[in-house]
Amino acid sequence: MKIHPGQIIAPLVLALLLAWGLWAILQTPPPAKRAIETTAPPLVTVTSAEPAEHSISIYAYGRVEATNPLDIRPQVEGRIIRLHPSFEAGGLIPAGEVLVQIEEADYKLALDAARSTLDKAQARLAIEGGKRRVAKEELRLLSDSMVLDKDSRSLALRKPQLREARADVLAAKNAVAQAQLQLERTRISLPQDVFVLARDRSVNELVRRGERIGRVASAVNAQVTLQIDPRQLKYLHPRSDTAPGNQVDIQYRGINYQGHVSRSLQQLSENTRQAQALVDIDDPFNLRPEYMGRMPLLIGSYVEARIRAGHLPNSVEIPRARFLDSHRVWVVDDQQQLQIRAVQPLFEEPGRIFVAPLPAGDRLLKGNPAGLLPGTKVRIDSA
Repeated sequence: MKIHPGQIIAPLVLALLLAWGLWAILQTPPPAKRAIETTAPPLVTVTSAEPAEHSISIYAYGRVEATNPLDIRPQVEGRIIRLHPSFEAGGLIPAGEVLVQIEEADYKLALDAARSTLDKAQARLAIEGGKRRVAKEELRLLSDSMVLDKDSRSLALRKPQLREARADVLAAKNAVAQAQLQLERTRISLPQDVFVLARDRSVNELVRRGERIGRVASAVNAQVTLQIDPRQLKYLHPRSDTAPGNQVDIQYRGINYQGHVSRSLQQLSENTRQAQALVDIDDPFNLRPEYMGRMPLLIGSYVEARIRAGHLPNSVEIPRARFLDSHRVWVVDDQQQLQIRAVQPLFEEPGRIFVAPLPAGDRLLKGNPAGLLPGTKVRIDSA
């Protein structure tokens, strides 16, 4: 059988192609392995949580009230002949100036009559003294021929008459003093600066004893009753003989006034169930030269107050915005891991809370953890 040349060549060519393909495969290097991708820990910002001593303040609101309001009531009756020009609601009357003058003619006459009675009593006492000296001399001359008992001797020496005359003089002196006092009471004045809250009577009106003419209050200071958290009472130090009480900064319409805590009330407010502290405001009506031009603090104004409550030792200050709730915050612990830490509040202010020291190594997370979970490893931003 004759073999065709093409039958031999074709298998050889195919074998050569296969050999070349196998050689090319063997010569191609293996593909490089992909590097394992790694993610760096998230970067966070922290602040120190080291305990320290902090100045603390109590913030409260209250209403300004008059200090020691007083009704002006005469102790004598009569016609009002003069009122101080400033005796009108809102008027300011300096210390010692006459607020009210009541007609005094009747009281001057009564004083003159009392003085006349005193003169008569003193004259009678002098006469009785002379009679006693005469009786004493007569009794001495009769002492050898007459024996008297104690009572008879007292009568002979006019001792009862002398005691009566002395009693009349004392009564007359008291009557003069009373008449003088009544005359002085026709002029009503006060030993301190006052402002007028109300006026009820006018000039030429007749007033009876004890009838109200008007109402005034001290112009030296005013008072504000502040509503505070009962837990903060322990930081108050009311005024005493040796200390003025906590200093208080009072704000009204952007103007500052100064005051001091005078006392705290031993009962809660019926409306707010808050504790109450009374604060004396220094010179609210600008009587002192250094406050000239400042707007007076009007009675009835609602004010904001900051009571300086001293210092809180060994505490950590945390802004309120950092709290998850009233007692938990985010921290980065000493292992560089995020944690939610329960804290013990010691004192609260509107924008910050002071807490007991945190575990050693804790730092406060600043900002939002952005969905990270407790236990997440983090890096600290050192910028």
